[in-house]
Amino acid sequence: MTIDILLVEDNPSDARLVREAFKETTGKTDLHLVTNGHDAITSPEQRQTTLDPSRTSSS
Repeated sequence: MTIDILLVEDNPSDARLVREAFKETTGKTDLHLVTNGHDAITSPEQRQTTLDPSRTSSS
């Protein structure tokens, strides 16, 4: 099972630290990075990330 994680972080150094920490986990995670709140609340269809379409609801 893959867990999608949305990280909202505008500091590149902090984002790198989080990425490194997740590389050390044993589970499968897909980390998606956005750098501001607006992008975080934008729907996944509008965001330029690749999420599993079977797990994304469309209205």
